[in-house]
Amino acid sequence: MSDYLPDWPSTPPDLVSLFWALLLAAPVLVYFIMAGRGSTKEQRFNAPLSQTEVDALGLSDESLAIHKARIDALKAKRKDGLIDLVDAQKAMKDTSQAFTRTAAEKYWSISSGDCKALVRKEIKNYGTDVRLNDSDACGDGDQTPLKTDKERQIHRSIWSAGADISSSITDDAITPFANAVVWGQVSEVQRMLAATEVASPQRRALLEHRETSLRLSPFLLCVAISKTPSRGVPRPSNELVAMAQLLVEAGADVSARCLVGKTVVHYGACTYSTPFSLAIAQLGIDAHPSSYLYGQRVQLSGLSSADLNGMAGVCGGFVFKSGRRSVRLDSGRVLAVKVANIVQMSGTAAELSPLVDVQDRFGTVAATDTLMGQRDDVMAMLLDKNNARIDISDADGYSPHRMATAALCMGGKVNVVVTRHIARLEKAKRVESRLNCSTCGGTSGKLPVCAGCGQTRYCSQACQKSDWKAGHKEVCKALKEKKEGGILLPARTTMWWLQFGGGLPTNQNGATGKKMTIDGVQHGYFPPHGVEPGQKFWVKVQVDLGHPNSHCMVYDKTRRCFFYTDPSSEGHRVIYKTVSESKEMDGRKAYLKGHFTAAGDFIIFPGVLKFQAW
Repeated sequence: MSDYLPDWPSTPPDLVSLFWALLLAAPVLVYFIMAGRGSTKEQRFNAPLSQTEVDALGLSDESLAIHKARIDALKAKRKDGLIDLVDAQKAMKDTSQAFTRTAAEKYWSISSGDCKALVRKEIKNYGTDVRLNDSDACGDGDQTPLKTDKERQIHRSIWSAGADISSSITDDAITPFANAVVWGQVSEVQRMLAATEVASPQRRALLEHRETSLRLSPFLLCVAISKTPSRGVPRPSNELVAMAQLLVEAGADVSARCLVGKTVVHYGACTYSTPFSLAIAQLGIDAHPSSYLYGQRVQLSGLSSADLNGMAGVCGGFVFKSGRRSVRLDSGRVLAVKVANIVQMSGTAAELSPLVDVQDRFGTVAATDTLMGQRDDVMAMLLDKNNARIDISDADGYSPHRMATAALCMGGKVNVVVTRHIARLEKAKRVESRLNCSTCGGTSGKLPVCAGCGQTRYCSQACQKSDWKAGHKEVCKALKEKKEGGILLPARTTMWWLQFGGGLPTNQNGATGKKMTIDGVQHGYFPPHGVEPGQKFWVKVQVDLGHPNSHCMVYDKTRRCFFYTDPSSEGHRVIYKTVSESKEMDGRKAYLKGHFTAAGDFIIFPGVLKFQAW
């Protein structure tokens, strides 16, 4: 035996000997564990670049060959033991990052003219009608949705790289007006605008001419360069915000869309938003609802100054200070008038979709990018301030709502912002639904309520009979209990114990319940620590959506209170219906209040729903 270890005794080892044995074995165990982990890392290290990654980068065969040679060289060094795994992985990451930069630098490293030719060739082959774009120099051009993954990958690569924005500015490859806008030459911009009439072709040529390969109007240029500083481009500042405001007041189209269909909201309210880009995005959102009036022949109506009513003129841009529209009367007088006092002389008022809900050619709305970038401040601006929709799906079928509820378990403040917004909308719907017929949704007058539960409303006897057969018969009594003070979930109708790997055992009787231990913490059918009988606390109820006869899981934040409902009980059916119809977490989970009685039974209140961040 080693001089450093005691001889093994002939009798069973004592604690000291056992300690030395474990100490000797520990390095061996660690070696095998790390070897197993290392083999997995080696597999990941040696995995080739996927075709999706290759397509997304959109590089030439020559560039791909260079990247493959670099990766193969790293793998050879690793195989020969010239570089350890950690260093090899770091080198792989650096090489891949350089490779990704190359995808962008293929646009950055050439002149604006060459870049335009390259982009034109790529988009022509993958889903964009370049001739339509050529014929619409002051419009949005081809905005048809991109249909295939390859089309979306190519266009996304061009957009994310910024194409030739920087080179077009530094090479003076944009119009003099756009150049004055970018460099903040306010007096020059004002001089050029003053030489044109409101809504004239000359003014449109200034305000809407598409610049760079991304086809950005001067207004979109302001927001595009108001984010991360780029080479040769002015640094983001309040001057860009002031310039954007000047353009909109002159009549710039705030709904202008770029090559890939993105609006000022996509550009300004995104992962890389700055206070300046957010301000410009908000300018567009505020001006958009009345933008259909620009350039229209209008009449004034309903003004307190009776002599102005009936006067005609041309509607101009949006006045941010007052939230009104400028109107140039035929007499030459210019007024700032509320939208409600402006009447179109021909046609009808257009109802525009909110700018925050416009989809780009990938099918995404601004909230999608914001969610992926975990920008809770930007998401709050979109949802809380501008009531953006989050149920709009992109080409792959993903909506911000679906992404947020799926990612909520991973944390993130932005997911909480989304879920709280949904909770507010659902609460408003519940309040409104109390005035509607539970069967057909009718709202004719004051609807009578069910005499049994006192909650469900019907517009006719036929609707009441139909709902009774459809399932109200089973929940009527429980709904009455809910109205009178909650639903009783006694211990005899709960499955309070979870057996890992063995399913759920037979229901247990008794008010106090027994305990289970998970990770050293006791759980069961009893209140959290410090909560007295009768004291309400929040519980999360989780259902198996689409399976109403499966049990519901009920637990508090600490998981000390942790049990399952009995699917055969009336209380279970009401709870399942309440949770599955809520949309805060896709109908799979909801937060309700409940309390334990002095006798040890649990009462839950399905009528009290409020999102909790846990």
